[in-house]
Amino acid sequence: MKNQAHLLPLAYFAPIAHYSLISTSQCLFEINETYQKRSVRNRCKILGPNGVQNLSIPLAKGKNQLPISEVKISYEEDWQKVHFRSLRTAYNTSPYFDFYEAAFEQFYKQKFIKLMDLNMASFELISSKTSITAPKMTKEFIKETDSEIFDLRPKKHKLCIETAPYTQVFAHKFGFVGNLSILDLLFNRGPELFTILKDTRITFNQSTV
Repeated sequence: MKNQAHLLPLAYFAPIAHYSLISTSQCLFEINETYQKRSVRNRCKILGPNGVQNLSIPLAKGKNQLPISEVKISYEEDWQKVHFRSLRTAYNTSPYFDFYEAAFEQFYKQKFIKLMDLNMASFELISSKTSITAPKMTKEFIKETDSEIFDLRPKKHKLCIETAPYTQVFAHKFGFVGNLSILDLLFNRGPELFTILKDTRITFNQSTV
């Protein structure tokens, strides 16, 4: 699979599988699609003291059927404070949180208008700490893909992901949880995360559920 090209949505602190593909194969970010609700586009998963936790970015009304480039973020609630506080609660005792805390605190003080801009900034933040290079972006919407491109935009595609195991803060309570947000891997492994990305195994099934 990693010898193929992959078409990925631009996600909010994307899952480990996305970064595994980005760091080991040719990828494209789809920035001309229509917004898909309840997806990695505006939510990420971390492992906290109560188990897996979804961090979701609230969006302005009318987002459905809009181009992803036009979807706006809602600030009616202080979700930034909640997200950063959740990260601190989950990873304060992880080996590398102290090294990155200031950068993430600053990130969550910025008020992006559009979701796509925030997602790109989230990738750039990870890139600044890991030197992972951003994929190229689509110039227009790719309606159909050929056999040489794996389309990972639809939520219903099945990915079989075997994340290479690493030490997690709450593994003693929940066991190892794979394919969380890249945040989990960054705070727990720091600059050593590339070994995990390289050793993560991903297979793709064209069938849907």
